[in-house]
Amino acid sequence: MGKTSFEKIELGTIVTKAKTITLMFIFGVFVMLMLPWEQTTKSEGKLIAYNPSERDYTIHAPISGFIQSYKVEEDKFVQEGDLLLEMHDLDADYLEKLHNIGSDINTQQSNAQNGLKLLQEQKRNLEANLNTGVEIHKRKIAQIEDSLQTLLNKLTEVKNNFEITQSNYERIKTLYSEGIESQRTYELAHNEFIKLTALLDTTNINIEKEKKALEIQKKEKDAFIKNQENLIKSLENQIISAQNKLKSLDREFTNASINISRNQNAKVYATKDGYPIRILKNDKDRYVKQGDPLIHFSPKITKRALLVKVRAIDMPLIKKGLKTRIQFYGWPSLQVSGWPTITYGTFAGVVDKIDPIAHEEGVFYAYITETPQEPWPDIEVLKVGTRASAWIRLSTVQIWYEIWRLHNALPIKMVTPKVEK
Repeated sequence: MGKTSFEKIELGTIVTKAKTITLMFIFGVFVMLMLPWEQTTKSEGKLIAYNPSERDYTIHAPISGFIQSYKVEEDKFVQEGDLLLEMHDLDADYLEKLHNIGSDINTQQSNAQNGLKLLQEQKRNLEANLNTGVEIHKRKIAQIEDSLQTLLNKLTEVKNNFEITQSNYERIKTLYSEGIESQRTYELAHNEFIKLTALLDTTNINIEKEKKALEIQKKEKDAFIKNQENLIKSLENQIISAQNKLKSLDREFTNASINISRNQNAKVYATKDGYPIRILKNDKDRYVKQGDPLIHFSPKITKRALLVKVRAIDMPLIKKGLKTRIQFYGWPSLQVSGWPTITYGTFAGVVDKIDPIAHEEGVFYAYITETPQEPWPDIEVLKVGTRASAWIRLSTVQIWYEIWRLHNALPIKMVTPKVEK
């Protein structure tokens, strides 16, 4: 069979090339979509000292007065213990007056302590006297009670004898009236009855005396205890007053000592190695109040960190140990976020820690530190305060998935890095 008219048509060179280029483009796009892509989240921040004690701070005036002289220059390195500045008070005799006040307070403290010891000794003596007096009164009361008990026992015996004698006397009296008993027998019985009657009355009187004596002794004991306790309470109040006065004097002496120490320490020394960044008050004729800022000081930094802001929506993705790429402002660089191997002028880092709370509304802070394998530029070149952008590296996916994820507004895959303990 012969060829149809359509089959006899030959494609031109341009059409053939266009077809080839189109197929190659489609194949290239397909290959591109299959390439790996590392998901990242970008944060902005600045370089700070990792150790809080190495961050800059302000040195304040230790006393009120005038600046005598500065011993340092701005941005010039100083060592720990170097003299930074000297101050002097408005009153040249102020320090001597403070010493006199401290000496007077010290004397008052000594007198107050001696007075307190004397009051405490008096209290101990009163307590000992109270215990001794109570024992004496107890012994007296016991003696009276013993004597009273003896009289009561005697009263029982006397009553028994009296009843017998009275019965015998009545019997003899009846017999005597009938002429049976003799007058002598009657008189002897009568005398015995009179004698026992008198003994019974005497015993009752003695018992009443002992009861009154016992009552009086108990009242004396109660009065003695009450009097001694009142004296002890009075001394306790005096002791409390003396202790409060001593505490007040201690506070006054402490304040005086602090003032003396501050005025003696009118020389300000560097507490750390570092740099005086700014001298804030350099007018020697200007009165400076205690606590006024004098020098802005930056300690020597041994370890740096990049403090970056993390959005609340990205916070769950950021974990300790994640790798990062950092672009410091002022460094020419090239960084493709999805391909970290294609990089120029950026530096590696690792997430060291994340603050557990938000410091600003919707913003958290994370700390990124350098890695030993790819250290950052020297601190003389890369100074604290330099701003930077950081790409925190997350999971690796294919490009087609990343495009599909962005198109559908899906979240980034969460990864958990392995952290060495």
